[in-house]
Amino acid sequence: SKGIKAYVSRIQMETDDRSDHVCWEFLNDCDISTDPDYATASESIVSALSETTQHIGFIFLHSIFELSFKRIKLVKMGSHRLMVLILSPNNWTFSRVVSTRQNYSDGDLRKWEQTLNTDFRGNNLNTTFKKIRNRLSKDKEKYRNIYNELYFLLNNRDLDRSELSFKGELSVFDHGHGITDYNKIKGVFEILKEKEKLSSFLSDLLLNDNTDLSVLFGKETGMTEFDDLILITSNFYHAENKLGNIGVIGPRYLHYKETMKRVNNYSAYFSEMLSKGNMEV
Repeated sequence: SKGIKAYVSRIQMETDDRSDHVCWEFLNDCDISTDPDYATASESIVSALSETTQHIGFIFLHSIFELSFKRIKLVKMGSHRLMVLILSPNNWTFSRVVSTRQNYSDGDLRKWEQTLNTDFRGNNLNTTFKKIRNRLSKDKEKYRNIYNELYFLLNNRDLDRSELSFKGELSVFDHGHGITDYNKIKGVFEILKEKEKLSSFLSDLLLNDNTDLSVLFGKETGMTEFDDLILITSNFYHAENKLGNIGVIGPRYLHYKETMKRVNNYSAYFSEMLSKGNMEV
């Protein structure tokens, strides 16, 4: 383990380049810039990453609150339920279904939708929260009704939930992964299926690790099911705001230099696509 860590530290500075022709051929072929939404684009990128590395590929979206929006639409889905559709500057859509404390009318939703798109277009949701609070404190009578309700709506936990998806899960059966114990394989699949433990770990990593590219032994995750595995992750951004990370889960004795370079290049490409059309506020 110490030897691998020393080797990884030495080659970590060599990963930020575009000399990996196999990687860029795949990226040019999949061209996610034409995808209609984040879900489709992220599935394409993680599929390509898994295929080029022959490991489990994953993408983790921590929060959409650092994503500036071009337009927001609120769609009533029934009693105390609505869908929030966010159009990013590069024209990808992000959707969330949330529960509400009141059964809002279509008229209320259109009014709040118009306010968001008129007053806050080009901001991210975190900045929108702050501006709502400032307007409430400065002109309470004018803004109290609409902004109180809008603040509670946007502060819904369902809206800010994280998302984690995988491709290439069956690669754990490959001999190169070094896992022959059926119970360990079963444990890995359970972690991938439940997602909660790994999502929590990736969230902490994103918030607390100052490096963009991370190489971690499975034991460092605190999940015993991953003891024989390695995680390589790289952050992706919208403009300068970290939104999540892209990575692979593979065997302890993988091709580190090549895999690290590919993970880094895929995350850089995803950031580039996500930040297209970024709006100045």
